Amino acid sequence: MYLKTKAIITKIRDFSENDLLLELFTLESGKVTVIAKGAKNAKSRISGAANLFVYGEFDLYMGKKWNRINSLEIIESFYPLREDIEKLSYGSYFLELTNASIVKNKSDQELFALLLKTLDALKSADPLMLKIVFEFKLMESIGFIPRVFECAKCSSPLEKNIGFNIEYGGCLCHRCNNPKSMNISIKILKILQYFANNDFYDIMEIDIHITFLKKIDIILFKYLSYYLEKNNFKSLKFLNLFKED
Repeated sequence: MYLKTKAIITKIRDFSENDLLLELFTLESGKVTVIAKGAKNAKSRISGAANLFVYGEFDLYMGKKWNRINSLEIIESFYPLREDIEKLSYGSYFLELTNASIVKNKSDQELFALLLKTLDALKSADPLMLKIVFEFKLMESIGFIPRVFECAKCSSPLEKNIGFNIEYGGCLCHRCNNPKSMNISIKILKILQYFANNDFYDIMEIDIHITFLKKIDIILFKYLSYYLEKNNFKSLKFLNLFKED
């Protein structure tokens, strides 16, 4: 069986002396693992194309045991992301988070488009702002958007003493708020509501103070870690070490 599809290379591993094993996020079939035969050989047709972040048109042979790349035409290499340690770190996190969210052989065109927009924006955008927007929109895409317009427990209006509770899936009103919640200000609530009501590009146009960005960053990472059942992101650990330096 052959498959021609647009795809993004999200993970690369050694397979043999000359071959690489690639994780692809494909437009038509979700997560697909393929062998890039001879990719370590400088003379190979795909040696320069089998790189992290590469977005291209892939011709794949889908075998019973292994899939392999027959040919690859690059649409966008995202080369600058691999040349900047901070952008590489954030970009790797976006790929790792995407891999944790997508399903093998199941298309997710909304998330595919979101990842492409995010990698393109990473060339020039504020990376922390981009991180929280990507996390929020990813959770929205896969059906786990937090409830931010009414109490997640009793559906009452959110007016004062608001909490964000991971287990309830969003904000709690002053009556339902409890010690397990993270208290948030009206300002942060309004930002989260803006995220829910607007698209990626409109959100990236607004200016948010670093204090609020850091608070939202903590909230969203705890939220997605709970619902994805994953908090051990290697790229994020490296990013945190990079920030400390």
